[in-house]
Amino acid sequence: TASSVLEISVGSLPTAVITSPVNGSLFKGLQTIQFQGSSNQQVTYFWDINFIHDDHTHPVNQIKSAGGSLYIEDSGHDYQDTTGYSFRLTVTNAIGLTASSIVYIWPDKTPFVINSNVPVGITLDDLPIGSLPYSSAQMKKFRQVLAAPPTACVGGNQYAFQSWSDKQPATHTITFPGLKSLTFLNLVF
Repeated sequence: TASSVLEISVGSLPTAVITSPVNGSLFKGLQTIQFQGSSNQQVTYFWDINFIHDDHTHPVNQIKSAGGSLYIEDSGHDYQDTTGYSFRLTVTNAIGLTASSIVYIWPDKTPFVINSNVPVGITLDDLPIGSLPYSSAQMKKFRQVLAAPPTACVGGNQYAFQSWSDKQPATHTITFPGLKSLTFLNLVF
Protein backbone atom coordinates (compact mmCIF):
# COMPACT_ATOMS: atom_id res chain seq x y z
CA THR A 1 0.00 0.00 0.00
CA ALA A 2 1.08 3.47 -0.69
CA SER A 3 1.41 5.93 2.14
CA SER A 4 1.90 9.64 2.16
CA VAL A 5 3.64 11.85 4.66
CA LEU A 6 1.39 14.03 6.77
CA GLU A 7 3.17 17.03 8.19
CA ILE A 8 1.77 18.40 11.47
CA SER A 9 2.82 21.81 12.63
CA VAL A 10 2.20 22.58 16.29
CA GLY A 11 4.04 25.88 16.53
CA SER A 12 7.24 26.78 18.22
CA LEU A 13 8.05 27.08 21.89
CA PRO A 14 8.21 30.57 23.32
CA THR A 15 11.27 31.73 25.23
CA ALA A 16 11.14 32.97 28.83
CA VAL A 17 13.91 35.51 29.38
CA ILE A 18 14.41 37.20 32.76
CA THR A 19 16.09 40.54 32.08
CA SER A 20 16.11 41.56 35.76
CA PRO A 21 17.09 40.83 38.43
CA VAL A 22 20.43 39.37 37.45
CA ASN A 23 20.93 35.83 38.70
CA GLY A 24 23.11 35.81 41.83
CA SER A 25 22.77 39.54 42.53
CA LEU A 26 22.77 40.85 46.12
CA PHE A 27 20.13 42.87 47.96
CA LYS A 28 19.85 44.86 51.23
CA GLY A 29 17.00 45.82 53.50
CA LEU A 30 14.84 48.76 52.32
CA GLN A 31 15.64 47.97 48.69
CA THR A 32 13.13 47.58 45.87
CA ILE A 33 13.95 44.74 43.49
CA GLN A 34 12.69 45.26 39.94
CA PHE A 35 11.88 42.14 37.94
CA GLN A 36 11.23 42.06 34.21
CA GLY A 37 10.76 39.35 31.60
CA SER A 38 10.50 39.09 27.84
CA SER A 39 9.74 36.49 25.19
CA ASN A 40 10.19 35.93 21.46
CA GLN A 41 6.40 35.62 21.01
CA GLN A 42 3.12 37.14 22.17
CA VAL A 43 2.66 35.44 25.54
CA THR A 44 1.03 35.74 28.92
CA TYR A 45 3.46 36.16 31.82
CA PHE A 46 3.31 34.52 35.23
CA TRP A 47 5.83 35.19 38.02
CA ASP A 48 6.14 32.94 41.08
CA ILE A 49 8.32 34.60 43.74
CA ASN A 50 9.45 32.62 46.79
CA PHE A 51 11.51 33.30 49.90
CA ILE A 52 14.22 30.64 50.25
CA HIS A 53 14.95 29.48 53.79
CA ASP A 54 17.49 26.66 54.10
CA ASP A 55 15.86 23.57 52.54
CA HIS A 56 12.36 24.98 51.95
CA THR A 57 10.58 28.02 50.50
CA HIS A 58 7.81 30.38 51.54
CA PRO A 59 5.50 31.83 48.86
CA VAL A 60 5.87 35.61 48.53
CA ASN A 61 3.87 36.66 45.49
CA GLN A 62 2.38 35.52 42.19
CA ILE A 63 2.04 38.14 39.46
CA LYS A 64 0.53 38.01 35.97
CA SER A 65 2.49 40.69 34.12
CA ALA A 66 5.77 41.14 32.26
CA GLY A 67 7.35 42.70 35.34
CA GLY A 68 6.95 44.31 38.72
CA SER A 69 8.78 45.00 41.95
CA LEU A 70 9.44 43.41 45.33
CA TYR A 71 10.22 45.57 48.37
CA ILE A 72 12.70 44.08 50.86
CA GLU A 73 11.69 44.93 54.43
CA ASP A 74 14.25 45.81 57.11
CA SER A 75 12.62 43.62 59.77
CA GLY A 76 10.59 40.43 60.08
CA HIS A 77 12.05 37.09 59.03
CA ASP A 78 15.81 37.34 59.53
CA TYR A 79 18.45 36.47 56.93
CA GLN A 80 21.06 34.72 59.11
CA ASP A 81 20.51 31.25 57.61
CA THR A 82 20.74 30.30 53.93
CA THR A 83 18.13 32.71 52.62
CA GLY A 84 17.24 34.53 49.43
CA TYR A 85 14.53 34.85 46.80
CA SER A 86 13.70 32.89 43.67
CA PHE A 87 11.94 34.53 40.72
CA ARG A 88 10.40 31.97 38.35
CA LEU A 89 8.95 33.31 35.09
CA THR A 90 6.59 31.11 33.06
CA VAL A 91 5.31 32.30 29.69
CA THR A 92 2.43 30.76 27.72
CA ASN A 93 1.78 31.43 24.04
CA ALA A 94 -1.56 31.53 22.20
CA ILE A 95 -1.64 27.77 21.58
CA GLY A 96 -0.72 26.85 25.15
CA LEU A 97 2.98 26.09 24.80
CA THR A 98 5.03 27.19 27.80
CA ALA A 99 8.60 27.98 28.79
CA SER A 100 10.10 28.88 32.17
CA SER A 101 13.20 30.51 33.57
CA ILE A 102 14.38 31.14 37.13
CA VAL A 103 16.88 33.42 38.88
CA TYR A 104 18.03 33.59 42.49
CA ILE A 105 19.09 36.64 44.49
CA TRP A 106 20.85 36.62 47.85
CA PRO A 107 21.17 38.99 50.84
CA ASP A 108 24.27 41.16 51.07
CA LYS A 109 25.37 40.23 54.59
CA THR A 110 27.65 41.69 57.20
CA PRO A 111 29.25 39.55 59.93
CA PHE A 112 28.62 40.36 63.59
CA VAL A 113 29.68 39.12 67.02
CA ILE A 114 27.80 39.41 70.31
CA ASN A 115 29.68 38.76 73.52
CA SER A 116 29.40 39.30 77.26
CA ASN A 117 31.72 39.14 80.23
CA VAL A 118 29.00 37.05 81.95
CA PRO A 119 27.21 34.13 80.21
CA VAL A 120 23.62 35.41 80.29
CA GLY A 121 20.44 34.88 78.25
CA ILE A 122 20.78 37.35 75.38
CA THR A 123 18.06 37.36 72.71
CA LEU A 124 17.66 38.66 69.16
CA ASP A 125 13.97 39.30 68.32
CA ASP A 126 12.98 37.28 71.42
CA LEU A 127 14.98 34.21 70.32
CA PRO A 128 17.89 33.03 72.49
CA ILE A 129 21.23 33.29 70.71
CA GLY A 130 22.95 30.42 72.50
CA SER A 131 26.49 30.32 73.75
CA LEU A 132 28.78 33.35 73.75
CA PRO A 133 30.56 34.69 71.88
CA TYR A 134 27.84 34.44 69.21
CA SER A 135 28.97 34.96 65.61
CA SER A 136 26.75 35.16 62.57
CA ALA A 137 26.00 37.33 59.54
CA GLN A 138 22.89 39.37 58.83
CA MET A 139 21.53 41.24 55.81
CA LYS A 140 22.76 44.81 55.64
CA LYS A 141 20.21 47.43 56.77
CA PHE A 142 18.22 44.77 58.68
CA ARG A 143 16.88 45.68 62.13
CA GLN A 144 16.57 43.34 65.12
CA VAL A 145 15.78 43.82 68.79
CA LEU A 146 18.76 42.89 70.94
CA ALA A 147 17.97 42.22 74.60
CA ALA A 148 19.98 41.43 77.72
CA PRO A 149 18.39 40.76 81.11
CA PRO A 150 18.59 43.67 83.60
CA THR A 151 20.02 41.25 86.18
CA ALA A 152 21.47 37.76 86.06
CA CYS A 153 22.48 35.15 88.62
CA VAL A 154 25.41 33.06 87.37
CA GLY A 155 27.32 30.61 89.54
CA GLY A 156 25.66 31.96 92.69
CA ASN A 157 26.72 35.54 91.87
CA GLN A 158 24.23 38.33 91.12
CA TYR A 159 25.06 40.66 88.20
CA ALA A 160 23.37 43.85 87.00
CA PHE A 161 23.39 45.16 83.45
CA GLN A 162 25.87 48.01 82.97
CA SER A 163 26.20 48.69 79.25
CA TRP A 164 26.48 47.53 75.68
CA SER A 165 29.51 48.63 73.69
CA ASP A 166 27.19 50.71 71.46
CA LYS A 167 26.06 52.69 74.58
CA GLN A 168 22.42 51.61 74.16
CA PRO A 169 20.04 50.29 76.85
CA ALA A 170 19.76 46.59 77.71
CA THR A 171 16.97 46.18 75.13
CA HIS A 172 17.33 48.14 71.92
CA THR A 173 17.03 47.88 68.16
CA ILE A 174 20.21 47.35 66.19
CA THR A 175 20.56 47.99 62.46
CA PHE A 176 23.22 45.95 60.76
CA PRO A 177 25.65 48.33 59.09
CA GLY A 178 25.88 48.82 55.37
CA LEU A 179 29.47 50.10 55.41
CA LYS A 180 31.24 48.29 58.24
CA SER A 181 32.31 44.72 57.77
CA LEU A 182 31.85 43.71 61.40
CA THR A 183 29.57 44.73 64.24
CA PHE A 184 30.86 43.76 67.66
CA LEU A 185 28.45 44.26 70.55
CA ASN A 186 29.94 43.62 73.95
CA LEU A 187 27.78 43.36 77.06
CA VAL A 188 29.23 44.34 80.45
CA PHE A 189 27.65 43.20 83.72
